[in-house]
Amino acid sequence: MCDLISYGLKGIETYRKRAYSLGKKDEDGEKILSNIQLDGKKDSLQLIMEMGKLNLRYTQLLNMDGETQEQIAKITNAIIKDLKEEKIKSFYIIGGNEKQGDEYLHSLVTTVTEDIIILTFGDILNKYDNISKLIRLGDLSGVYAIVKILLALTDSFHCNINELPMRMFIYWREPEALCSAMTLLSIGAKNIYVEPKLKGILET
Repeated sequence: MCDLISYGLKGIETYRKRAYSLGKKDEDGEKILSNIQLDGKKDSLQLIMEMGKLNLRYTQLLNMDGETQEQIAKITNAIIKDLKEEKIKSFYIIGGNEKQGDEYLHSLVTTVTEDIIILTFGDILNKYDNISKLIRLGDLSGVYAIVKILLALTDSFHCNINELPMRMFIYWREPEALCSAMTLLSIGAKNIYVEPKLKGILET
């Protein structure tokens, strides 16, 4: 478990350094980071939740510009409209780094029907250019956009995250992808398909 948490912290550090290089700092985030102890005193799930929330703070720093916020709002409004008008029945969220030759992912994205859209972040689906309803949300910090979209959908449809018509798939071979999965857990998301398997830790 310590190895898993240490790996996730490397992903958080990536976003932290990226934000700081742009002159964006979060003093409260620094305090949270310094208080995350790996001495076994805290419950493992509690640590994962804290790390997920911390990762969200740093990715938010990277996505606060007006253009990004406008793009997120535009995508969100389009999804809400299509769901209400029943133009789409569900959506997939697929995030992570490139994973060549994965049969499961290939069968998933190449058999998507017209009533399903895919929201993707990271470079996991870069090699798929022929999917009609594929919305790319940038690099791995796109998990911030995913969170914003999910929370807006719950407000619009008066439900919790796990009642939304969605499926989530995270490929975590890089630290950034793992802490993205932790971020989704921290806002209450369940039923996340994680590959490679995390020994039941994230299969909630």
